Amino acid sequence: MKAFLILALGLFTTLSLAQDQFTELNTLDGKVFKQVKVMNKSPTEIRIMHADGFATIPLSALPPEVRPKYGEANPEA
Repeated sequence: MKAFLILALGLFTTLSLAQDQFTELNTLDGKVFKQVKVMNKSPTEIRIMHADGFATIPLSALPPEVRPKYGEANPEA
């Protein structure tokens, strides 16, 4: 039983750390990010790790086909 709990906890941890990934992400302001992993999401932005480092991208800068996955940026923010 103890082994089962340890295995279940490990699986849960692995699943919860799964990240969205993009080969390339182009923002509406013309920035291009390669080998992107979304590290954190907030109501107004996403934080990513990419081939050249880290970046924070406002949801309003995401292309229309990507933005719904993370929610809409609050226009009053």
